[in-house]
Amino acid sequence: MLLALPQFGIAQEFGGLPPWGREKPTHFSGEVRSGATFDQPIGGGLTISLTGGWEIQVGRSGHDYSECATGPMHGPTPKEFMAWHFQGKIQSPGGVGDKRWINFVLNDEDNRLLCAQVEAAAQGNDTSEAPITGRCWFVPLSVKLSDGPPDQQVIDEMKFDGECALHGGLELWRLPVTYRVSDNFTGWATVCFGARGMPELRRTGDMYQVLFGKESTIHTSSELRWDSRGARFVSASRAAIPTNGPQQKIWGWQNGYSSCGPYQSFFVGTTFQYRTHTLNPLLR
Repeated sequence: MLLALPQFGIAQEFGGLPPWGREKPTHFSGEVRSGATFDQPIGGGLTISLTGGWEIQVGRSGHDYSECATGPMHGPTPKEFMAWHFQGKIQSPGGVGDKRWINFVLNDEDNRLLCAQVEAAAQGNDTSEAPITGRCWFVPLSVKLSDGPPDQQVIDEMKFDGECALHGGLELWRLPVTYRVSDNFTGWATVCFGARGMPELRRTGDMYQVLFGKESTIHTSSELRWDSRGARFVSASRAAIPTNGPQQKIWGWQNGYSSCGPYQSFFVGTTFQYRTHTLNPLLR
């Protein structure tokens, strides 16, 4: 079943260029000394903070909405700064001049959902699509370490630069697709995308166009979205195909990697037809 995706207060426009599409990010720069805190409002009632304990947080009212959104689950994450990141002639990734990417969600509900999904994934259980919405990049411009042996040094001072966008995690520069399905088509419809040497999809405005007629699998070099955000499903006459309710004809959105590379796939048919063909042949 296709899930309704949440809508937020800021308009979500497809198109533009990475990393923000058409959204104007909040840019910031600053300097923090050990024990102090830098705070920058980024819109939507959210703030990005760098504490003198050398950790980035994004959230509101003491709630960090980036903790579960920014991996890895174990070990140091891009949110954390250690003195050894800046020691020696060869700096570790994330050192001075290196861009760190921090993901976040927009509210308590999505944060609870995401943390539950992270916990489920850690236990080897299946999860639904993660509600990661926002993204920031952060670059340390200069770092002053304390005196002493390397294993005893700490960060004394940091100058930095960065940007945040409330919808940066949605990668809205990746365009959605209008899937036009012939009236006699039934079964799993699949688009294998990012395939080298294959033709690009036709575009109308900020949407790709895909036609499912006799062929159930389309191969293209175009880079598509991983989610169904903004997707349209229409018949040969361009009438909307129901994605929910008693007349639902679109089911089981899937995406991932298969023998054809990255793909997106869904089932076209009645409730009975879907229940008797729930296994996508691409995944056998």
